[in-house]
Amino acid sequence: MVVDSMTTSVRVLGFDFGTRKIGVAFGQSITGTAQPLTALVNNSQQPLWRQIEPLINTWKPTHLLVGLPTNMDDSPSVITELTQQFIQHLHNHCDLPIISIDERLSTRAVYWQDDAQSKPARSRKKRVARSIDAQAAAILIEDWFKSRV
Repeated sequence: MVVDSMTTSVRVLGFDFGTRKIGVAFGQSITGTAQPLTALVNNSQQPLWRQIEPLINTWKPTHLLVGLPTNMDDSPSVITELTQQFIQHLHNHCDLPIISIDERLSTRAVYWQDDAQSKPARSRKKRVARSIDAQAAAILIEDWFKSRV
């Protein structure tokens, strides 16, 4: 899908899918930036749509973006199929355009950024306590904005 970012403001709700948690972030094309929002619990006790629908209603995205994991050799992994099922779940529940983006190393990028910006005295445990998943979703959105320029 091609969207002219010069004439259309694009608001993206991004997801970094995981088997335990799904990171969520929001970004907009005017600045090309994103902010981490939350990490959703991914289990059978709490249906995903009940967690996602309020985020869509609050942030009013024009697009949904999902990180699609693959192995470094481009082959699909077990999590690739689960992520594709999540994308289908989103498609079944809303009419927004859904974009998938290569998400290899997005979580690792959060650690790299955090290590580069953190003070030496700051413990790794405290850094990890922040939502790595939501930060990874923000990186995915910003990478997608950069790829559209």
